[in-house]
Amino acid sequence: MRLAVLFSAIFLAVFAMAISGGFANAQQATVSLTAANGAENGAVDLSWDAFPGVTNYTVGWLAVEDYEANRENNEWLKYFAYSNVGATQTCTVRRLTPGIDYWLIACESLNDVAPGAVPQCTGWERLTVAAGAACPTIPEGPMPQVAGDYDADDDGLIEIRTPAQLDAIRADPDGDSRNLISTYADAYAAAFPDAIPNMGCPASGCIGFELAANLDLDTNGNGYTDEGDAYWNDGDGWTPIGRSRNSTPFTGTFDGGGFTIANLYIDYTDRVGLFREIGAGGEIKNVGLTSASVTGRSNVGGLVGANDMGQISDSYVSGSVSGVKSVGGLAGSNDGRITDSHFDGDVTGTGDHVGGLVGWNDNAGRISGSHATGRVKGDSNVGGLVGYGRGAIAGSYADSQVSGARTLGGLVGDTDGLAITGSYSTGSVTGSLVGGLVGELWGSDIKGSYSTAAVMSSSSAGGLVGEVSSSNSQQSEITSSYASGSEDDAGKTTAELQSPTGNTGIYADWDQEVWDFGTSEQYPVLKVEGLSVEAQRQ
Repeated sequence: MRLAVLFSAIFLAVFAMAISGGFANAQQATVSLTAANGAENGAVDLSWDAFPGVTNYTVGWLAVEDYEANRENNEWLKYFAYSNVGATQTCTVRRLTPGIDYWLIACESLNDVAPGAVPQCTGWERLTVAAGAACPTIPEGPMPQVAGDYDADDDGLIEIRTPAQLDAIRADPDGDSRNLISTYADAYAAAFPDAIPNMGCPASGCIGFELAANLDLDTNGNGYTDEGDAYWNDGDGWTPIGRSRNSTPFTGTFDGGGFTIANLYIDYTDRVGLFREIGAGGEIKNVGLTSASVTGRSNVGGLVGANDMGQISDSYVSGSVSGVKSVGGLAGSNDGRITDSHFDGDVTGTGDHVGGLVGWNDNAGRISGSHATGRVKGDSNVGGLVGYGRGAIAGSYADSQVSGARTLGGLVGDTDGLAITGSYSTGSVTGSLVGGLVGELWGSDIKGSYSTAAVMSSSSAGGLVGEVSSSNSQQSEITSSYASGSEDDAGKTTAELQSPTGNTGIYADWDQEVWDFGTSEQYPVLKVEGLSVEAQRQ
């Protein structure tokens, strides 16, 4: 089922009234919603009676934790997801997270509601999603497939087994196997020959793609990418998937399934990566890119050139990424959510906004449980994790060698309304106007974070922050945050940073659910999902 982010006035009118323990509907129908765990892992079966005068329906779901964490400023609206299900009063929502509480609702189809009108909805139902019955065991190697059935496991995701099939998905940016972009329709048909109706997708339709095998874009197998490979394209390399003159952003689901894509080579222009752009509702997860070599101009990333309100999770890139501005190891720019993801390698930009994970993190950008390691080099606004940051960074770290001309930070180079919580940086930072954690803190906050990065600068250097400024509308604030060996207010000795082995002393305000404080000879490291305590201590 296709996820979408709520921006419309209809949703704002219906759901903006949040009350403790549930939601108040502006217009509630007289029928109720029944929600029960399904047989599949992470599946919930929904059913409801017909609404008077209504033919088509929409179902929606929201993790309770997302609502609780963001209800005060209505940021939770970004995490609400829905699917238009048509003329049915039953629906199975799949791939929810077992053990998590969700709010679920059914409404008359949003496609049928007049502008400014309020749809009828059931009351909200709260349900803890169970693991369900065990899914069939998938044997090692390529998954079994019936001829012409490209969703062999009937999970709504079309299986990708060859580079040609990966290349062809640009014809179907929402992953529903219908209404293909005509420019790429022939290539799609060639990559998926003799497909049975709707690719063998379940009755509810497909919502995206999943890798079913490791792929190698070094198609001639000589160990490097050259003119003998299928996707050399006269030296341009792989053509990024997503918005271009003849296509739209990718808004479906792409699940790597733990498989990898090796030897991605790109030498292109703007919005460069395996995917050019991820749009609202788009989701990339469980994808690994190895030995990547990606070059572009602006919005350059190994996995995604621009994440525009999409979601990236449990994914990583290793290799090299280079460009001019807004260059990041994972994503060139991020205005969506990135969780439990990382980059390892070299990131280089000849201009500004260069980061180990993300070059430019915008207002809606949220990064959590993620990290970057390696070397990051640029001109200005250069950071071990993020080059230029707005939005929020939580539970993340960078272990990078950061260098450039001006405004450099071990975690973030420059900020403008960025909230940093529970994060840290190690490695080194070299240039002018540098900080071990942040180069310039402009109208931004740092809470419960630290840096041990070595700082080398001829001017304006700080162990934690190079320079602190306040914007016209927001003051910068630093609380319970420290830097090793620094002579500024945040400075602490190695012994002072290592000696508290729990949520006490200088760490009394730190979240013990986020930090592993280690022994008296260790620095704190993160224990949030997506990060390994053992790997951080190596």
